[in-house]
Amino acid sequence: MNRQQSTRSNAYPPQPPRERGTWRAFALAALMHVLLALFLYHGVQWQNSTPAGAEAELWTEVPDVAAPRPVVTPTPPARVAPPAPPVRDEQADIALQQKKRQQEAAAREALLEQQRRAQQLKAEQQEEARRA
Repeated sequence: MNRQQSTRSNAYPPQPPRERGTWRAFALAALMHVLLALFLYHGVQWQNSTPAGAEAELWTEVPDVAAPRPVVTPTPPARVAPPAPPVRDEQADIALQQKKRQQEAAAREALLEQQRRAQQLKAEQQEEARRA
């Protein structure tokens, strides 16, 4: 193998090929920017002329028009606003619901306790009946 070929293949890092036409592209972009600036300058100067005033000759005088008298309108009677509906207090409703649930739970507990006592009494009576 040739010595030049071995160094070329072992070169690190491999370099991309050189781009062609970079300077030409830069020059064309700069030229377009200069042309754009010239057109903008010309456009602003073209629109920046002072307008000429217009004159009109009056042949007769304009009649004086009296201002119309103001019309007095009666003020409408004040409207009475309807009373606002009572505001329901959410906290009070929640507290009432919780209290109702607690009362129902207590009633259920009392009923269950009565049923348990009745069953216990019935069981005791049956036990006494067996013994006798």
